[in-house]
Amino acid sequence: MLAFSLGVFATNGLAYFSRNIDNILVGRFLGVASLSLYGMAYRVLVVPVQLIGQTVNRVMFPTFSRIASDKEQVASKLKASMSLLGLCVIPLMAYVACAAPALVQLVLGDDWRAAAPLMSVLAVGGARETIFYITPTLMKGMGRAGLNLKYELVATAAQVGGILIGLQFGLLGVAVGYAVAGFALTPVLMVLQSRLCGLTVAEQLRILWPPIHASVWASGACLLLGQALPGTVLELALGLVLFLLVTALVLFLFHRTALHSFLGQLRRLARRSTPA
Repeated sequence: MLAFSLGVFATNGLAYFSRNIDNILVGRFLGVASLSLYGMAYRVLVVPVQLIGQTVNRVMFPTFSRIASDKEQVASKLKASMSLLGLCVIPLMAYVACAAPALVQLVLGDDWRAAAPLMSVLAVGGARETIFYITPTLMKGMGRAGLNLKYELVATAAQVGGILIGLQFGLLGVAVGYAVAGFALTPVLMVLQSRLCGLTVAEQLRILWPPIHASVWASGACLLLGQALPGTVLELALGLVLFLLVTALVLFLFHRTALHSFLGQLRRLARRSTPA
């Protein structure tokens, strides 16, 4: 227990450092005004991680722990979790990335307009981080705290490196550097998940492809609508409706199995949350 706990403690410490070093560097080298813009945009990344990713992890940690000896069950649970997270988070954050300029203007005003491109970049990064936030939980649930610590060392080095490189190009460069470092770590996370439970990288990509495919088409439609409509409120309202319709249509036409599975998961969750 002591060895496992020390590994988790060290991992959490590194994770806290890597998630705050960007704020320290932005404030030190780009100034307080830039830090306020970056901090506002960074909240977009944090929201899905905290509301969705952490909630799923609280459920999946004891689940993975109980079935750790049965890799087939672990793979099945991981597959279901990735599917649910992907279809919940990817379209949502894709819409935020597309609608960021209008959202910032409506909610925060013109003074915060410079935060819009940062919000778009970090929204995409937030979707990726939320989905793969489950990987450390998988490692801990299977008793691999040491492996989790090793990964966090690599992840911290990659993220700090991405931020330092991006810092040379200003505030948007920091956001891009942070997001790119996260995507560069994605193959590592997929390989780790494959080795821990046998869910191959190809299977993981197939799980994530339906929401990515649907979000690409929906984003294109939303951006075209934004060019045609001058009003911010109208653009946001109609843009959201159009985004949801296109997402649902693409899923229905090309990924019906994934859509039915997702709806089934939602129905099961609704039944469990309804008091008897």
